[in-house]
Amino acid sequence: MNNSTKRWLLPMLASAVLLLTAGRVFAQPCSIGAIANPLNIELTLSPTTGTAVLTSADIVGFYSTGPTCDPLLAYKLRFFADQALTTFKGTYSSACLGQGSSITYDCSDVNTVDIIWVAIHDGQTDANLFTCEYDASTLSEGYEVRVTIRDKTAPDAAAPANLVVSTDASVCTATALAGIDMMFVAKAVYSGTAGTYTDNCQINLNITYELTGATVVAETTGADAGVETFNKGVTTVTYRIYDTKYTPGAGPNPRVVSFTVTVNDTENPSISCPVNQVRNTDTDVCTYTAVGSEFDPLSFSDNCPGASLSYSIDGGGFVSGTTLAGTVFPGPTPGPNVTTVEWKITDAAGNMATCGPFNVTVNDVQKPTITCPANATKNTDPGVCNYTTVGNEFNPTGMTDNCGIVFSGTNPSNSEDGSDDLNGYVFPLGITNVTWEVADANGNTMSCAFSV
Repeated sequence: MNNSTKRWLLPMLASAVLLLTAGRVFAQPCSIGAIANPLNIELTLSPTTGTAVLTSADIVGFYSTGPTCDPLLAYKLRFFADQALTTFKGTYSSACLGQGSSITYDCSDVNTVDIIWVAIHDGQTDANLFTCEYDASTLSEGYEVRVTIRDKTAPDAAAPANLVVSTDASVCTATALAGIDMMFVAKAVYSGTAGTYTDNCQINLNITYELTGATVVAETTGADAGVETFNKGVTTVTYRIYDTKYTPGAGPNPRVVSFTVTVNDTENPSISCPVNQVRNTDTDVCTYTAVGSEFDPLSFSDNCPGASLSYSIDGGGFVSGTTLAGTVFPGPTPGPNVTTVEWKITDAAGNMATCGPFNVTVNDVQKPTITCPANATKNTDPGVCNYTTVGNEFNPTGMTDNCGIVFSGTNPSNSEDGSDDLNGYVFPLGITNVTWEVADANGNTMSCAFSV
């Protein structure tokens, strides 16, 4: 190379060095400007997943760089937890032209305000020499972003099917009912099956139940009304599913569903009767009058209130009543008289039970009465040594019985000829002792005596 050539190249090399020096990229902050400071962002949780994601792409449009900086792209933004920009917030994708920073929010963040700081880390002025590696020395100033998380998805629910059950044994209620609870199902797979409820944020739900009608229970926290004791009758069960952090949107809050539980009394009552009974007629009558509860049921019960008693006499129709006190039972006319008694208990639901029939036998053991004439003195008839009875002078003067006397040729009977009439009977000279005996229809006898 000759001197003239050198003189030509040296200025050229100097210019090239100057150009390279001028085009070299040095790490330096690139300022950004914000439309608003702080910037308020509201995110709504997904109706199925219950999450929301804030990315650089969501907010990059709210900022701009100066004229000496490269274009402000999403991947250049970084999220920080502090204004000093020392602690990253969320995750970051280092891939060029990616989404940059992102923060995922969930149901625990609903109705909270998350304060973050946004800055860019692109201090280079030549896009061709730009790298995506993070360089803290290139950070711009930070801008405040306030992120508010909202849940605008209302809960959903489907009531259990109406339930019909019987009362528990020996009580007028039903307990430990199955199939009337509410089960949570994830929103993504919810299909509205009976007895299920859903929401995108289970942790923010509060479920209650209330009972009205036959059973009354004030609104109570819980997802299983089956733990309550249900009275006989129809009870309406109302479930309410509250989303405690719901921002009014599509659908009601709380979600209210109702169904009915019907408790029927299908249990028969119980009743027990006395065994067969034997009584004697009351004095001077051919009947027996029941005293107190002697012919009433020994016991009766039902699981529910409202049962009633009735009785039947000798197979007749049932008559409403709770006691047979004062009932007159006929005596033998003649022979032992047997009356059948049956008791029935019927509850308010129409269930019934009977006992018996048992027999009430009324016997006649009372003796009849008989009255004889007074002792008599007679003279012998003319021309003979005896006396012939005239008419009924030596017959009984009176006879009675509580159940009656069946008179016949030999009843009453006398000791002289065994007949029921002494008319024409011839009494010999001297003293004759006469005895009269009468028998009632049931074989009870009584006698009297006198002398002629």
